[in-house]
Amino acid sequence: MKRYIKSTVIPLDQLDWRDQLAVAEDPNTDIEALRILANQDKLPLTISGSILANPKVTSDIIDIMTTKLYFEDIYDRIAGHPMASKFALDKVADYALLGNHFNIDYWALQDVAINENTSLKTLRKLAKCSSCEIRNKVAEHPNASTSLLSQMCDRDLSIAPYAVQNPNISLDIVERLANSSRSWGREVAASCPKASADILLKLSQDEKPIVRMSVAENKSTPVEILQTLLNDSDYSVRLTAEETLRKCNN
Repeated sequence: MKRYIKSTVIPLDQLDWRDQLAVAEDPNTDIEALRILANQDKLPLTISGSILANPKVTSDIIDIMTTKLYFEDIYDRIAGHPMASKFALDKVADYALLGNHFNIDYWALQDVAINENTSLKTLRKLAKCSSCEIRNKVAEHPNASTSLLSQMCDRDLSIAPYAVQNPNISLDIVERLANSSRSWGREVAASCPKASADILLKLSQDEKPIVRMSVAENKSTPVEILQTLLNDSDYSVRLTAEETLRKCNN
């Protein structure tokens, strides 16, 4: 395989595209060489994709790629890249939210929503996305703030099953669900890892078996409550409590 050498007579950005591709694919390529390649305004998809796939690619190189003419061809690949910076992911989100590429935009936005580098600023944008699947991913993201999760639940309570699993969920939201007249809301509250012992005790005595089962499934439920549920009138609740206790003891 051809290896780029700094002393080459022909500058790297003037090499034939095949030679540039070989440089981009080579895991031993110098980082500066990748930076030079990425800095070109017009780059074939194969080369830009190979730069992203190169194990030496850095976040600043990806940042450069988000400012180039070929960005629209690779934005979906940047979306899920572990080295993508907050800046790059925000650029991808802005581009994909324009909605010009249909399915590609959807998958790119979903990848941004689950990328651990995604910032709160970008999550706030995605929280208003029309796709409920993407909003659900936002609700699960560890960078979603307490206030964002509260706002999302206020706008659309169907997000609650995902939001209550987030460590940043507000206890006010959990208590509101626990006191809901709808068994669905109480079931969601019972599944929350942050639910207080008092809430779980109350819900363990709920009239609806599905709510009590949610308490029995919750690994945060105190042992004393799980032991009480071993005598529940519903067989499925008893079985679930037994299984949770077994996992707690292992």
